[in-house]
Amino acid sequence: MTASAKGPERMGEVTAPSGVVLIVDTGLLHFWSHDRVPVMREGDADPETVTSANSQVDFRIDGPDAAKAGRAFDRQGNPLYLFDIPAHGIQTIERSFAQCVQEHGLDARLVQLPERVSHRRRIDLLREVLSSGGEIIFQGIWASVVPGVPSDVPLAVFGERMPAGPDAARWRSVWLECRPGGAIASSEQVGYVAVDQARLMFADVDALGAWRHDEPLDGLADFLFWGKDAKKAARRTKAPRAGKNQWGWVDLPVREAVRLGRRVERLKDKHGWKMATDFRPHSHHYQVMEQVCATPTESGTVEVGGARMCTFMTSWGDGCFPVFRDLDVEGRLVRIRIDLGNEQIVLRQRKMEERFFGAFAKLALVSRRVAEGHPVCWLYREESDNDGDSGWRIFAGDEDDDYLEDADNCVVLPLRDLIDRDRDLEEVFRSPVRSAFERKGPDDPFASVADFFDDAEDEESP
Repeated sequence: MTASAKGPERMGEVTAPSGVVLIVDTGLLHFWSHDRVPVMREGDADPETVTSANSQVDFRIDGPDAAKAGRAFDRQGNPLYLFDIPAHGIQTIERSFAQCVQEHGLDARLVQLPERVSHRRRIDLLREVLSSGGEIIFQGIWASVVPGVPSDVPLAVFGERMPAGPDAARWRSVWLECRPGGAIASSEQVGYVAVDQARLMFADVDALGAWRHDEPLDGLADFLFWGKDAKKAARRTKAPRAGKNQWGWVDLPVREAVRLGRRVERLKDKHGWKMATDFRPHSHHYQVMEQVCATPTESGTVEVGGARMCTFMTSWGDGCFPVFRDLDVEGRLVRIRIDLGNEQIVLRQRKMEERFFGAFAKLALVSRRVAEGHPVCWLYREESDNDGDSGWRIFAGDEDDDYLEDADNCVVLPLRDLIDRDRDLEEVFRSPVRSAFERKGPDDPFASVADFFDDAEDEESP
């Protein structure tokens, strides 16, 4: 029986005492300010990102036509506010808004708020204008808000796999069952949820105030490492085995885990050892991810602030996924559903596979002139020399025989690197062996050279 033939699989449980659920990337909750003024801490991201994030300001749209102007401008989920505008983008957003209201003949203006709006307050502001929910932004990240969730009963989370095929192990959709047995008559899109850490959560919006992302609940932490050179690091540091092909320390006071972890990191950097390391404080995030790593559904449930929250891996990695309210004939909420395996996502997956593991990961022999930035104007495909060779031979088109006979003027590049520089090459690279193309310049289309291989064979004949 394939995974897709099993039907819905139970992934966990959620309680929502507030009656409002947030769908959010669990891995990014260290950015969640809840009822505090949003501030990104040093170490939460690279210094440039932290500086930019902490320069952000929030705007309210005022005036008789504020709501119309916000909908026409259409930048964020709440039509009356613009959140997380970095200092370097303020003038741009002000100019764009002024142009928008002028074009639509509206009376509205942007007013910079004296203090940043907390992430929890943004949910309330959204619900004041969109009673059925929508998107909010926190630190530039999209999350979706859905009110009207039963607040007095546990709610199950289910997932359904993709049909049989290359994606059969991935989720087609994951949903929170709000009215078990309810018949779905219609669906409304709430918005999108952005994912950068390959995982998602259904969470009660009030209980999130108690979330501890990287602060241990018990004062303890683990430090683990694995990989090709992990055994060398274990011998040098006398680290015990902590699982199959894994070494490190568990249940240590945080300071001790940090001290030992830094020693491993220094040895790794000094010797260039190939291995992965992971510092794991015993936080809510740690608790739920420990379950995720141990279950066939890659999901887990954790108790936070008097509510149960469910986290699961998307199975597709990162991206932006649409969130829907599935309703019965009377408009009552039956499910909150995340569409994970739609046609666009499947297409993206196929392109990624083609790019990094398939045809576009293969190599081409490339003239150094092209490698140095000159446009491709002549190329052909012959039988490949090996499995990693695409068979493509690529030139700027103005190389002479002396240039081409010098082996130093030829380099090897993956096809994806060439596509990144010139999107027109993508379709050309799908052509079969014994194909040849030329063009006059980078703004001209590629034209097939039908008789190139026939002429080449004639020249080689005795």
